[in-house]
Amino acid sequence: MPPDPYIYISGSCLAPNKETVLTKLWDWTKNTSSLPFENRTSASLICHLRKDMQGIVRTLETDFPELQIKEYHGKSDLMEKTHDFSNIEESWKDVDLVAYTSTLKIGVSCTNPKFKRAFCLFNSYIETNARTNQMLFCMRCIKDYICHIEQRSSNIPITEEGLF
Repeated sequence: MPPDPYIYISGSCLAPNKETVLTKLWDWTKNTSSLPFENRTSASLICHLRKDMQGIVRTLETDFPELQIKEYHGKSDLMEKTHDFSNIEESWKDVDLVAYTSTLKIGVSCTNPKFKRAFCLFNSYIETNARTNQMLFCMRCIKDYICHIEQRSSNIPITEEGLF
């Protein structure tokens, strides 16, 4: 029986707060960066908000410079995205962490077995979550998800500008 406050669903974990996801991501990053490259597994970081994702990536890059991170969002370099997404298997073969917003308007299918985990920070808007699920499940080999869904007291939707 898993300990509270987690809710486990078939290899996945619904976290009670954002800090729990970030702690798990930090632990994974610390462990992964200490391993030789050939023994590493890869993970995805999926955030609804671009600024959250960018802040997390900057912190990880500063604290773990040996980690290979790819980052994608609506304001990412279009040429880099086009190049990388034309052959994901090749572009991501040496990557430890792929970070992206859940609203990237590109379909990506990755079958690389190194990608086993996903760390997700979501909001509670149905439209955004539908796109998130589409992106998340295109990462075919992910077996372990830890997600937090932010509950907002306001019904005012987040603007597209904030998402991308």
